Amino acid sequence: GSALQNVVRNLKRICKNYFTKEHIMLSVNTACLLAALLGLVYIWCRYTYGYWKRNKIPYMTPFPLIGNMQVLFTMSNSFYLYLSEIYKDAKMSKAAAVGIYILNRPALVLREPELIKNVLIKEFPKFLNRSGGCDPHDDPLGSNNLFFIQDQPWKDLRSKITPVFTT
Repeated sequence: GSALQNVVRNLKRICKNYFTKEHIMLSVNTACLLAALLGLVYIWCRYTYGYWKRNKIPYMTPFPLIGNMQVLFTMSNSFYLYLSEIYKDAKMSKAAAVGIYILNRPALVLREPELIKNVLIKEFPKFLNRSGGCDPHDDPLGSNNLFFIQDQPWKDLRSKITPVFTT
């Protein structure tokens, strides 16, 4: 019985010392602040990840804060193989384009060849420098990738690849 009495006595002492009015108020304030912060994150996520829905574009359902980049975080697949899976996805087979989220940024995966041709050739000036790009000093190989080249080097490359898309 004395061990149980010691436990009860210690619990009373802890409750008396740590559950004072000041501690409770601090806990309530902290809980309110945390709830407000979580509420703001929720509202931000709903707005950010509602971009494709608002624009009536078929989209892959994103995961909060990382968008559709689960494959990168789990290292289960490469980003480009994942894009290939989206392109081949049976649920999106009738869509000319599919919306995805790269972290919190909306991105569009074009599926229809005529639309791809239109974007890469006819409407090119509207889509110039849309990707994040690569720093040529940090990644000389990646910075020469077709999807990351920007400005004049892309215009030069575009003039070389345009014949590939014309009949």
